Amino acid sequence: MGLVVASEIAKNYVGRVKITSAVDAPNSPLAGKLVPGTGVRVSAPSKLGEALKQADCVISFATPEAEAENIEAVTKAGKNIVVATTGFSEQQRKTIEKAIFSSSSSAVISPNFSPLVNVQFFLSRIAAEKLASLGYEFGVLDEHHSAKKDSPSGTAKKIVAELEKGGAKNVQVHAFRLGGTPGIHDVHVVGANGRLSINSLMYNRADFARGAIEAALWLEKNKKKGKIFGMDDLLGLSVECQRNCPNLLSAKMSAFSAYERAC
Repeated sequence: MGLVVASEIAKNYVGRVKITSAVDAPNSPLAGKLVPGTGVRVSAPSKLGEALKQADCVISFATPEAEAENIEAVTKAGKNIVVATTGFSEQQRKTIEKAIFSSSSSAVISPNFSPLVNVQFFLSRIAAEKLASLGYEFGVLDEHHSAKKDSPSGTAKKIVAELEKGGAKNVQVHAFRLGGTPGIHDVHVVGANGRLSINSLMYNRADFARGAIEAALWLEKNKKKGKIFGMDDLLGLSVECQRNCPNLLSAKMSAFSAYERAC
């Protein structure tokens, strides 16, 4: 994903974002090579401390094990971090949260950084709020490439959590790991006489990179000591934001009601 982030910066963020360093896994085939379009060479994890000196914010797509190990160095350096890694165990999640809460760093953590998918999270919760009490049933279909390790995905788990926040119960989840599928998540709300689907299909990984870069830029303006944000904060979709932005919430509810009537 690091190369995808670098490519997105080169295409759409010149003058706004600069890559100051790059770190990859031990024995990476990219080790020592230049990040395309920059004068930066990819370093080993042992050079993380040195790499952090030059950075304002870290964008991290890593393994859960590496993330849990690296977070201490990032927070000790007082750097903001965008955590785009998924598949954490409960202990790894607690380690990361503890390190951030007890530091001067701020973070954006999300199981999915695509703005499209994060709006899908929001719409899923609204659908459950409107329809769960009417007896509709809820299910999630999660499709990814065959090399993806976590199943169901962090995105699917987040969708289920949002549905449950809205009042849905006994949400069914089915996961497929097939071929080169880049990422498909379908939410089905089903009754005896019809079905509502809320779907997202990612063509490639560029939208994840874009969301992570936007999160880093947003953190620079909204950082708070020891604070963890989500993409819903960035996009104005969090419950807290909606509480503080009643006009925006009213507009969203009106639009959703209009959609319901049209159906």
